[in-house]
Amino acid sequence: MGGRISGVLLAAALGGVAALVLLLVYLLNAGNPTNALLADGVIALVFALVAYFARAITREPRAAQGASWGFAGLGFGLLFLTLLLSPSVSTLGRIVGLVLVLLALAVVLAGFGWRARGDALDRTRSVERASWDSRPPANALDYATATVPPAPPSTAPGEHR
Repeated sequence: MGGRISGVLLAAALGGVAALVLLLVYLLNAGNPTNALLADGVIALVFALVAYFARAITREPRAAQGASWGFAGLGFGLLFLTLLLSPSVSTLGRIVGLVLVLLALAVVLAGFGWRARGDALDRTRSVERASWDSRPPANALDYATATVPPAPPSTAPGEHR
């Protein structure tokens, strides 16, 4: 494996652990479903962050990236819908909660834009690198036989032109 694990296996493991944790949190807060759904939303966002950083240790980062987006969608969906539709959330709590969730979403979208720009630059660099690698290497002897331009004529001390 060379220190890297399968992205599909990692995404499946994260999905299984997340399902158990989210179910456990919901069952422990069965008396207050609003708090359970809000906690599940935050936990899903934490799993999204874990899946995003897990891209670095996988052979196929697309699977971990997909899991990251899935967890983010689940987390933001739970948070928005719970804050908007729950009758037990006060008006002030709803406004503050929505502002915080919108700020978190803005940070995620800004990070996505930054990352997408970095991916585009990486693709451009890899194309340039491939063209560089396809060229034949320079001959070291060519440097030894290179012509050196003549030095400008010097003047003797005290001599003027």
